[in-house]
Amino acid sequence: MKTFCLAILTLILSVAANGATISGTVTSDTGSPLAAMTVDAYTTAGALAASGGTTSTGTYSLTLPAGTYRVLAYDPNGTFATSFYVDAESFDTAASIAVTSAQTVTNINFRLVRSGFIVGQVSSSNGASLSKITVAAYNLSGTRRGFTSTDATGSYTLALPPGTFKLIAYDDALSYAPTFFDDATSFATATELTVAATESTTANIRLPLAAKVTGTITDRATFAALAALRVTAYSSDGNVAAQSLTGSDGKFAMAVRAGALRVVVDDPSGNYATTYVPDAESFSAEPAVTATASSTLIVNATMVRGGRLAGRVTDHVSGAPLAKITAVAYNPDGTMRSFATSDPTGAYSIVAPPGDFRIGVFDPALIYLPQFYPNQTTFDLAIPQHAIAQQSIGGLDFALRKGARVSTHVASRTSNAPLPAITVGAYDLGGRLLASAITDASGDATLLIEPATVKLLAFDTSLQFATGYYLDARTFDATQPLTLSEGQSLDATFVLADAGRISGVVLDATGTVQLTGMEVIVYDASLQTIANAMSDTGGAFRIALPTGTYIVAATDPKHRYGTVFYSSATTATGALMINVSAGQDVGPLAMRLSLAPTTPRRRAAMH
Repeated sequence: MKTFCLAILTLILSVAANGATISGTVTSDTGSPLAAMTVDAYTTAGALAASGGTTSTGTYSLTLPAGTYRVLAYDPNGTFATSFYVDAESFDTAASIAVTSAQTVTNINFRLVRSGFIVGQVSSSNGASLSKITVAAYNLSGTRRGFTSTDATGSYTLALPPGTFKLIAYDDALSYAPTFFDDATSFATATELTVAATESTTANIRLPLAAKVTGTITDRATFAALAALRVTAYSSDGNVAAQSLTGSDGKFAMAVRAGALRVVVDDPSGNYATTYVPDAESFSAEPAVTATASSTLIVNATMVRGGRLAGRVTDHVSGAPLAKITAVAYNPDGTMRSFATSDPTGAYSIVAPPGDFRIGVFDPALIYLPQFYPNQTTFDLAIPQHAIAQQSIGGLDFALRKGARVSTHVASRTSNAPLPAITVGAYDLGGRLLASAITDASGDATLLIEPATVKLLAFDTSLQFATGYYLDARTFDATQPLTLSEGQSLDATFVLADAGRISGVVLDATGTVQLTGMEVIVYDASLQTIANAMSDTGGAFRIALPTGTYIVAATDPKHRYGTVFYSSATTATGALMINVSAGQDVGPLAMRLSLAPTTPRRRAAMH
């Protein structure tokens, strides 16, 4: 025992003699020194390396071995919110501090602001209080800001700086499924909570019983267990349901909500190619598995060594490197196999299984136009590249051009409320779609367009609103054309009127054959085209229109049938006018097309 104690004492004295020192002050946001605050230094892997308290003057000093650390300061009483160096929003984004033996690093200072609080209770679906449940607050960027645990009554108090956060509760015992506030299943759909200094915001969360997903991840060739691989379960809506890392034995376990799941395994170190369990070519082709509450679903997977497809992305004018560009390896059918993001030098490296892939890049910020290697605008023109296990193929470089960026907002003419799920499209002057986007919950959408002359419109695929044209034009033909140049930005607002609808079916002259692919055109009284649609496989059509009086015609783009106007007229002057009001459904109209007359061939004269 004396020998053991002597060894420990020797180690302590050694660290004191040769250790590095980090020191600084902790103050309030008004500059007052804060006593009795705790300052912790963690390794970059998250292990606590040193901890100390502040003096009455707010100073502190930590002694630790040479290494790289992240440092934070917090108030054990929760009056002040935790601060990450240098005023970072999370531990993961905190600046790291590298120290060498006997080095002294000063002025590692912290400024603590007064906390606001999220308080509440976590319970099961039947209302029973749940203790030892972790409640974590995430910044809107997705990084974790702080966390706590529920007490014996299921209650919790989480101290945070003023700001806006998303909250999740999860069970480390895996008996209950993770749930975001307010009963959301994903970060994207979680309700935002705003925290103000010294004030409390209440957020109660109920957790459903979980399905437990477990399994083992191994090397496909050697059968060796693989550690530190990331296993992600996606719910049927494509959002992350749960995530886990494999242990040294290759095993993982996570809790999910009952339902259909897709499980994906990837290697953060980049040695193995992503596996879409069991062995699909892409996420979209992966079969779903069903998880049942209070049961265990076993999902095993094997991994193959990947090869790297690498290159660099730059601006085609300046040659400057482009960071945060997504590079994708596409399967021959156009589905995404794997992807990577370019770093600050513009470099990217995609890990893919052995095989042939087409490489493309796109800019999530919608500044630069997509491109396929080598220097192609379409997938079909890209040249396949062959990935070889444990080898790197380089030189797959891209020089990107800026597109024209059109930021749009779509609102209701009646209520002025923003309209989500509206399609905004840019068309060439001939009516060919060049680019489209769907509005979000705020009614906003952004188009990135190849420089061209275009017309803009917004339409509702659910047919609750009538199509809107740029600058409130009445028709596509009347819409102002816009000549967009490289790097140009444009804002466009659309206000959509509540729609009425005309529906019907296109038949042959006998009324017994349903005709697909027929164009149905709606004209106003002056024979201006207002809207059009194609008949589906059952001959049916349905068109959204603003309040008005219209003429409806059906025609065959392939000219096998003659044109007909409703009702059974062959010219517009004999057509029946149809009145449509907002919210009204008119129809079904029966449009009967006769075969077009054939033009007889003239026989050559005989002499």
